[in-house]
Amino acid sequence: MSGIADSADARIILDLEYALNNMQRFTVVEPDMHCLFCDGPIGYGELFCNVECRNDYQKLQAAIKRNGGNISY
Repeated sequence: MSGIADSADARIILDLEYALNNMQRFTVVEPDMHCLFCDGPIGYGELFCNVECRNDYQKLQAAIKRNGGNISY
């Protein structure tokens, strides 16, 4: 019976290591009351002041990704 438990523990450790390694590749953007694209004022918990800024930001990030750069969200 301990063989099954040991295998499960080993699998959990591998899964956690994999998740932590993948998590470190991405930057988490915290809302700071300023639009991510134009730096204008926004409400609490928002990232963009309007749809146009959101769309422009997404286009810019897609272009950066196409050119091999890092993307921060």
